[in-house]
Amino acid sequence: MEMYYEDQWRWLYSIGAWTVIISLWHDRLIEGISLMDEIPKFALLAVYMGFVIFNVTNKKAHIAFLGLFLLALLIYIATDTQILTMEMN
Repeated sequence: MEMYYEDQWRWLYSIGAWTVIISLWHDRLIEGISLMDEIPKFALLAVYMGFVIFNVTNKKAHIAFLGLFLLALLIYIATDTQILTMEMN
C-alpha cells in the first residue's frame, strides 16, 4: 500500500483538489453561498495545490496534512449544529 501511495499521491491529491473546485462551483452558482463562507475550502484547495505543484514527497508532511484534515473534519462535524439538527423532508 505504501508503494502505491508513493506512486499515486499526486493523482489522489489532484482528485481532492477537483472535488473542492466542483464544491466551490456548486456552492456559488447553485446554492448562492458567499465567498467569505468558502474560505476553508479555498485554504484546502491551496494546500492540495501546494503539495502537487511543489511535488512535496516528504512522508511526514503528507501524514501531518491528512491527520490535520481528518481532525478538522471531525471538529466541524461535532460543532456544526446544522448537521445534527437537519430534518429530512
